[in-house]
Amino acid sequence: MTTSFYRHPELWLPEIAGTHVDLDHLEQLYKQEEVLYESRMTKSKTMHERAVKSMPNGVTNSWQSVWHVPHPFYISNCKDNYVTDIDGNEYIDFNLGDTPDFYGHSPKNAVTEGIIELLQNSGINTLVTNEDAIVASELLTERFGLPYWFTALSASDANRFSVKLAKLATGRNKVMQFNMAYHGTLDETNAWMPEEGVVEYRVPEIYPGQDPNQFTRVATFNDLASVEAQLKYGDVAVVLTEPALSNSGLTLPKPGFHDGLRELCTKYGTLLLIDETHMQTTAHHGATGEWGLQPDIWVAGKCIAGGIPCGVYGFSESVAELFQSTIGKGPWHMAGLLGQQTTMTGNALSLRALRLNLEHNVTKENFAHMIGTNTYLTQKLNAVISKYNVPLSTEQVGARTWLHFCESTPIEIEDCVRGIGMVGHFIDYIFMYLFNRGVMIIPFGLNMWLVSPQTTKADCDVFAKHFEGAVINMFQLDSVITEPCTEEFEV
Repeated sequence: MTTSFYRHPELWLPEIAGTHVDLDHLEQLYKQEEVLYESRMTKSKTMHERAVKSMPNGVTNSWQSVWHVPHPFYISNCKDNYVTDIDGNEYIDFNLGDTPDFYGHSPKNAVTEGIIELLQNSGINTLVTNEDAIVASELLTERFGLPYWFTALSASDANRFSVKLAKLATGRNKVMQFNMAYHGTLDETNAWMPEEGVVEYRVPEIYPGQDPNQFTRVATFNDLASVEAQLKYGDVAVVLTEPALSNSGLTLPKPGFHDGLRELCTKYGTLLLIDETHMQTTAHHGATGEWGLQPDIWVAGKCIAGGIPCGVYGFSESVAELFQSTIGKGPWHMAGLLGQQTTMTGNALSLRALRLNLEHNVTKENFAHMIGTNTYLTQKLNAVISKYNVPLSTEQVGARTWLHFCESTPIEIEDCVRGIGMVGHFIDYIFMYLFNRGVMIIPFGLNMWLVSPQTTKADCDVFAKHFEGAVINMFQLDSVITEPCTEEFEV
């Protein structure tokens, strides 16, 4: 690892900067897109002027504050894989809420109909378990392997509750995460390793006087020696990881890494938590099932209940027995005081959505269709890259694909960070160019897109057409262009 790399974001520039892409030219292109954006968003600008008086940045959560746009835009309606803003601009949505609406916005299907029936005829929160919870837990076991399940309202909460269970089960107080990984709003995973052997909070201002080393160890993904160096102290309750790191570009596991990680966790008595919040879009049984992973705890949120707020965490029989015995130990051993759940977790609405989504959306047939559509899209984009011989690359994992601003899929985490194109307006420009022409992908530092069950080949063709325009402009290929890429691929 280059010890200064993470402390100097200017080093995060893609290696193609300067040699293949003129940064001054790219800056001018980006400014042109900003002007076009504002010309299309007059009602949103007025709405924003009103909204900033009652909400920070005029939006309802921090994720909406980091879209790289001159000002937020506001939505009037969404349906299937289409979104319309209040100015009447329509978008083909490959963002899908950054995954929660992976199965479509208000699709006309059994999930939506079942939720409507519940709202009309039943209570949403009774603090009592119903059959939906039992069926959903059985389906989760069938898909992902763990025998016992609890629900939460988000993956962040599910991870938070799981960490507490792991500490209870092991009698240890530390969590190990991988550098540059993201697992939601847990305090224990908001740390990083900017230099070898140094663990700090990424934003220390929100943790005044606190030392992350008290609760967190950080290792390097794909480096088993780095993992063992952290586990050998015998104080790590649980290792948190995604199947592949998906929030700093994409970092795929090297062959044998997950097998080695499983062996090291077993050797040192540490639980292994697989956070499948993004990667559940890999297959109907997630990357965990597709790649044969063997976690002690499994967590997911976002689209697990078809967009209704819900997180799930599965765990072993021994952890379940320990929790059951602890919760009744004394007058103060109640769920809230044990750091587990709230009165809103396990609500009837989330559980109905979870059950129906698992029954009707999370199926082999549905995923075969979505993966086929995404394969078609990815092939179309790769054809553009090949046609102009530009140093870009894509990596498809199931129904999700990442774009890298480098010639081939990066392997080491530092190269993955460079490949995002966060510095120099690389991803900003691609996003804005597509967005201004009616195609929405996931913004900020993720560089990825999804297809839903409703996405068509025609939608993919529109995406590919405008992607080609962005590539031509970015690499200043105006003199080369003849006709848009028209290669056909089978779904």
